[in-house]
Amino acid sequence: MTDHDTWIVGDSSAVTFDAPAHAVFDLVTQARFWPEWHVSSHGIAGVTQRPYRVGDIVYEFGQLDDGTEHHLVWQCVEQEYGRNSLLVEETLGVGLRYRLIEDDAGHTTFTRDTLYHPGSAHDEHARALIAEAGAASMPGIHRHVGRLLARERDSLRSAPATAAAALYRPVV
Repeated sequence: MTDHDTWIVGDSSAVTFDAPAHAVFDLVTQARFWPEWHVSSHGIAGVTQRPYRVGDIVYEFGQLDDGTEHHLVWQCVEQEYGRNSLLVEETLGVGLRYRLIEDDAGHTTFTRDTLYHPGSAHDEHARALIAEAGAASMPGIHRHVGRLLARERDSLRSAPATAAAALYRPVV
């Protein structure tokens, strides 16, 4: 059990994609896309041009609905490819956990949880604003990632079936 296992889930939102978990994972773990789908994320730096991995740092600038600005330093502290990822902002005692579950039909449910350290300084008002932003962002991630996945599928339609299948399979 890591220290992060004791953190409290503040809010949770989920969407389902018509795509395998590894394909969704590769897109949701690319921080460069956050401003495209998250309503309070306005600027990203650090590891942005590939999916982040354990030890990687992502810097985020954003603003909540009440005008509160946030300057966050996220670090990926846990990850299992295609299944889950945990980013933490240790200074503020907040975390983002992504969980992906693929069903037998190849659909993936992506769940995004906001976690709080038991001693986090975020009060109920701040947590409510963060929860609202997270929930408001789910249609955006569904739309943005869905478009990227559809574009990849469509670009493979003219490829031979074996080549397309190989491109859409995870490399182990």
